[in-house]
Amino acid sequence: MHVWLHRLLLVGVLAIFPVPGRAAESPSEFVTAFLNEAFGLFRTEAITTEERRVALRDLFTKKMDMRHMARFMTMDQVIEAKPDRRQRFEDLLAGYLADTFYSKIAEGASASVDVAHSSRSSTPDSPAVDSIIRKTGSPPEPITWRLRPTDGSYKIIDVMGEGISLATTHRATFGAVMLVGGLQRLEQMLAARQ
Repeated sequence: MHVWLHRLLLVGVLAIFPVPGRAAESPSEFVTAFLNEAFGLFRTEAITTEERRVALRDLFTKKMDMRHMARFMTMDQVIEAKPDRRQRFEDLLAGYLADTFYSKIAEGASASVDVAHSSRSSTPDSPAVDSIIRKTGSPPEPITWRLRPTDGSYKIIDVMGEGISLATTHRATFGAVMLVGGLQRLEQMLAARQ
């Protein structure tokens, strides 16, 4: 076979079977796709409010690293729980975050978004992507997305706006709740918000 045919076959094989640990899309492409999907849920009238809430929670579950976030936000207390309880907590966390940011995402659905290729704080193990959300009548809203390479793509592990980390803020809030009633009280709080 000719060298060019070998190269063509190699490219085809790599396209079908991506190299483990290497993302098929860039971090900025991942963030752009996530935002398009999230905002797209609010740009259509073809689904009900409840269907939109479920779809947003499913999107968060799929695109955010709930295991990592749950572990960080509970100061590792969730990893001491049995696997079924950890999974239930991750599901509660995804629902809580989707409900918490539902109105913010709804407001941003008509916005334009600029996504940079990477943030100054980006590292290979934890890429970061800067974006700016521009809503009519509001100042530009810079947001940094901290990602983790996972299974040939990425997952969101933190979102920072105005220098404030979502994960760190919730870690402090959740810590105060757990101080009073442990992980069980935090689970009750998250369940009540859904």
